[in-house]
Formats: sequence, C-alpha cells, structure tokens
Amino acid sequence: MNAAKILTLILTFSFLNIYSQKSEYPEKTLENGWYELNSSKSGITKTEKKTGIKYYLNFEPIVKTENFESFEEFENYQKEKGISIKLDKNGTEKWKIATRNSIGSNLVFILKNEIFCIQKVNFEITAGICAFWKNQQTEKEWDNFKKIFK
Repeated sequence: MNAAKILTLILTFSFLNIYSQKSEYPEKTLENGWYELNSSKSGITKTEKKTGIKYYLNFEPIVKTENFESFEEFENYQKEKGISIKLDKNGTEKWKIATRNSIGSNLVFILKNEIFCIQKVNFEITAGICAFWKNQQTEKEWDNFKKIFK
C-alpha cells in the first residue's frame, strides 16, 4: 500500500473517531434535575462554566425538581450552609438506583439548562435525600436555585 492510501485511511479513521464522539443532542434544553453521566461520550454535552470541563449526560434526568417533596436549610458544625432535599417515593427509588450505579463517579444537577452542581457519589443513598452546599455556588446561583422551592 502506498503512502497516499495509508494517509487517506488514517485521516478517514481520525475523522470518524472525532465525529462519533460528538453529542447527538448538543443544543437540547434540559429540565431542572439530576443527571447521570454518559460513559460512551454521547447524548447531551454540557460544559461546566467554572472549570471548562465538558460532561456528557444521559438524555433523561434521574430525578426532576417535581420529585422534591420538601427541603430544609441547614448549617453544619463548620458553619457551612446548605439545603437538604427529601424526595418523593418515585424520586427516592430512582435516586437509590442512580447512586448505586454511580459509586465512584459523578452526578450532575442541571438548573436553567446549565450545570449547577457536580457531586461525586461515594455510596448508595437509600433514604431519598440529596443536598447542596452554598459554598459551591455564587450568591446569584444560590438565589436562582432557592427560587425552585417557592
């Protein structure tokens, strides 16, 4: 095989590899809620604005804000503030499965079609509770987040 044919094959495979990694739905508007990462690097692409890291998310949310049953603002012993959220029965079951499947990985919370929070999952959460920390957001982001509870 001559050099021109080899170069053509290399360029073709490179193009196919780049094309296959592009998101199928790059402009899709996402609902507010928790999303699992898509390990095949397909689905919906979102870039975290603070770090510039690109994430590939599954098309459907695990838990939507409509699954939020109640919330409580809290402060821990280090004076860090946050909000804990109790999920409804359906949300609790989905959250349990998603956290079990995502141990060692991240889950992403989308708010107003932007990444609001990325949390590493350390263990399965069976109680149907998730939490957000104020110190991970700007004051404006935090205020926008709290509006979903009104």
